[in-house]
Amino acid sequence: MAEHDFIPPEMRRQVIERDAGCCRVCGQFVPQPGLHHIDYRSQGGLHVRENLVTIGWLPGHDCHLPVVHANKRLWQPVLRQVAITDGVNARQLLRWYENRKLMP
Repeated sequence: MAEHDFIPPEMRRQVIERDAGCCRVCGQFVPQPGLHHIDYRSQGGLHVRENLVTIGWLPGHDCHLPVVHANKRLWQPVLRQVAITDGVNARQLLRWYENRKLMP
């Protein structure tokens, strides 16, 4: 993996701080947070705040592969909104969309 593929430490700190150390999918505190690119690096996604969210990735709290990667079409637009909206997680926002029949 090339050096430019790693999220710069300062950007990592900023995103985790913005997200208060909580998974932006479910809202649960993450003791060892991972970061998820909303637009994947392989598709030109950048290491910027608007494209990164804190996410749980360890067994027992894994919102990364079995949730987000399981249905990119559903989660990607929701996570885009979550990344720019304080105080809401993706599951809350998805329920809000569903209740109002406003699916992204």
